[in-house]
Parts: sequence; structure tokens; C-alpha cells
Amino acid sequence: MSQAKQCGTGANVGIDTEVIFHPKTAREIKLPGLNNAQLPGWNTEQITDDSFDKEIAGIILGGLSYQPASMSVYMRSQDPAQEEIRVMSRERREFNDIWIVYNKKYGHFWALDLVRDPCGLCGLSNYAPQSYGRNDLQQIQFTLTANGDSALYEYHTTSVQYDIAAGVATATDGDFVNRGFKKGMTLIMETGDQTSPFVLGLVAEVTATTLTLTDTSITQAGLEGRIHGAVVSLED
Repeated sequence: MSQAKQCGTGANVGIDTEVIFHPKTAREIKLPGLNNAQLPGWNTEQITDDSFDKEIAGIILGGLSYQPASMSVYMRSQDPAQEEIRVMSRERREFNDIWIVYNKKYGHFWALDLVRDPCGLCGLSNYAPQSYGRNDLQQIQFTLTANGDSALYEYHTTSVQYDIAAGVATATDGDFVNRGFKKGMTLIMETGDQTSPFVLGLVAEVTATTLTLTDTSITQAGLEGRIHGAVVSLED
């Protein structure tokens, strides 16, 4: 039986948040002790048009700039994830495999959009242990900088078996239309392979059991996992 079409899933609650490095690989680690989080975004520069012939100054929207995200964790001794953020910050390493899950119930997450921006990278800065008192938990604040397009992946299948032939992904149990997938979405498609965990694509057409990708060169068989979609453009 087909499921009801996915509608809005309501508010997102902070307790449902987690940060995952290297998702769906053998190196996957979740950051423990997270107590404050923020999603990266962007700012639009505002230019004031205050010319002499205007009684009231106008505001013109200018270019965009990426907005970093501040986070904090309670310190955990000998924890691999916290060791990793310390080392990556110190060595100024850049990476592109991070998910910020902001709704674990529905599986919604933020990630770089490596379809539209294959060169997108993240970095960690401002690694700052905080002062603490006798009865305080020790905290570390750090900043995540996302230098590249990103997306909110809020449309998901269950784990499905699927094949991709000439850019057409076919899954008998996909139920793509009822799950809200649509033309123009960017996709992260899990493969079940920890070495190459994802196929990325942009949706050209949707039916109940198929997703046609704009890149028709993609051909892979025997894939299994969830398929995640994000709205990145608005159709007229």
C-alpha cells in the first residue's frame, strides 16, 4: 500500500541534533557532548542607495557571503570525535563529509551540496576551551565554516534496493512521488558501500519508481540504502 504523501514535519527540537563526520563510511563518528549548535548559512550584503535625488534612501541587495556556524561541546576525554575536531582545527584541514542532523525523528540533515558545488569544503576554526568553575562541566567552543553551497535534505525514502542505468534510478519500493521528490532536487543516494557510500545527482524527472538524473552517464547496479532529496530551486 502506498504511503500518504509526506507533508510538513513540524518544528525541529534541539535534542534531536547530532553532528556526524564521515557519514556511512567505516570512519563514521558522531560528536558527543554537543550542547549548542548552529546550521551554516549565508548573508546578503545590503547596499544603501542614498543619492541626492531620493527623499528616502533605498536598499539594494548585493552579493552573498557564507555564514559560519558556532557550536560547543562538553569535553570528553579520549573521545575520537573530539580528538578529530581538535586536530583538524589545529592543522587547518578541510573536508566535505559532514552531516548536521537537526531532526533525528525524520532524518533531516544539513550537508554540503556537492552536486551544484563539487569543490565545496568545510573547515574548523576558533577551537576555544571555555573557563569553568568547580561545579561546571568543561566546554569547548568551535566554529564550522562551510565554503560552498549547502542544502537541507528533508525528503527521504526508506532503505530501498535500486539500480541506475544511463542516469535513471529505478526502485520498485521508492514511492518517490508520494514522498515529495520533485524535479530540480539535489540528491544524496546511499549505496551500501562504505568505500563509496553515495551517488550524487540532480533530478530531471520523477515517477513513483524512478528518478531521472540530469547526468545520464551514471550507471551502477545493486545499490541499497536511503535516498535523500533537498529543494535547491523554485520552479515557475
